[in-house]
Parts: sequence; structure tokens; C-alpha cells
Amino acid sequence: MTRKLISVAVLGWLVSACQTTNADVGKGPITLSPWVMAAFEWYLARENPSYFAVSADGQVSGASVCNSYECADSVGDVALSSCRKRSANQRCHLFASGRTVVWNGPVGYTTNEFLHGDHDRRAFWLFWDDRTVGMGARSYARGVARRVDRHTFRLDFLQSKKLGSCAGTVDLRSNRFEVDCSKRGAASGRFASIERSGIGGAGTGEDQTGRILTLDIAPRTAYRDEFMSVQTN
Repeated sequence: MTRKLISVAVLGWLVSACQTTNADVGKGPITLSPWVMAAFEWYLARENPSYFAVSADGQVSGASVCNSYECADSVGDVALSSCRKRSANQRCHLFASGRTVVWNGPVGYTTNEFLHGDHDRRAFWLFWDDRTVGMGARSYARGVARRVDRHTFRLDFLQSKKLGSCAGTVDLRSNRFEVDCSKRGAASGRFASIERSGIGGAGTGEDQTGRILTLDIAPRTAYRDEFMSVQTN
């Protein structure tokens, strides 16, 4: 039995029908790490998620979404390849197709204090393009967005090898975000929230040299609250 997921807020991709390959679908018990769970919620927030893949140990993930009216990832290859690259080429399997969990086995997730100390914390990823490297070789950092007041969130970063020490804020009144990293400098851009009472959303901006950066903040979905374990046959 698979479990269909609820519809969540949208950002702007369009869907096409895709089929999974049974050999690529994961099976057996799996526990998702806090960061993989957050990435899954980010994936669900896309208007047309395509495939979500996870490593066998539940520590790493990869995802694909459909652009425009075409879906380049028709069998989950993009999601699987992305997962393998991030997991030192260990085995990865398909976890979800669209918003339907296809994993064949019980699923759980773990929490940690950094991500789940209170309801107003959201995991985020900051990607900073480097024009001196090939397409897609982006430097990134991750962390947690924490509410400061009704309109402001502080970005608390984990240390990044390529970006250094970073700090930043998101202002929902002006729909702007600002970041400053010790190895890259300052940058800012526009941010579009997809939660009425929260912070999930995406932002795009640039630094003084014209390098593009993107900020992705995972929403808090009802899926997390509803699912502690999914029993499948």
C-alpha cells in the first residue's frame, strides 16, 4: 500500500505524468534524517514535484521537478543521480513519485534540537553560483530560519567550507532577504513566501560581482505532523 500526500502551497512548476520503475523503488524499513525530511517538505511544496530519491541509510536525498509543460525526468533518473552524487555513490532508491510515497516499507524520521526546537524553525539552503566552475557546481550552505518577530526571520547558518561563516535575515514586509558570508561577501534579493503564517518559500538575488544566489526555505507541512510511520505491504 502506498500513501497519497496532501496538496501543499505552490511555487510555479507544471506537471507531466511519469512512471516509476519498480527496480528503483526502495523497500524495507527506513528512517529519514532531519535534513532529508526537510528536503522532502521542500519537494512537496513544488507545484509539480516529479521524483524524490533517498539513500539507503536515509541520510541523503535527491529530487526532480517538472519545468514548464515538459518533464525531463520521466523515470526518476535525475533524482537518483542527484542522490548518488551527494551520497558518495552509495545506493539510492525512489521514495516518492509526485506526491505519492512509493517506498515499500515502514518509514519514520528523526528529529534534532537544531531543526525542531520550536514550530517556527524552518530548514533552508543557500546556493551561491560560481562563474569560474561548470554549470551546476554551486557552493552552498544550510541552516535554520528562526522567527525574530511577526515579519522577520533570522538565518542561522551551519559553517560552510566554501562560503565560510554566514549570517542573514528575511523580511516578509519588504519581501527581501540579505546574507553576508565571510568568503563571499554580502548579497541580497527578493523572497516569495508560500506560507501565510510561516516562512517557507524561495528567493533569488545577486552579489556585487553579479553572481546569482538562491535561497530555498522548506515549509512546515501537515505531512510531518501526520506521519510518524507509514505502514506498507
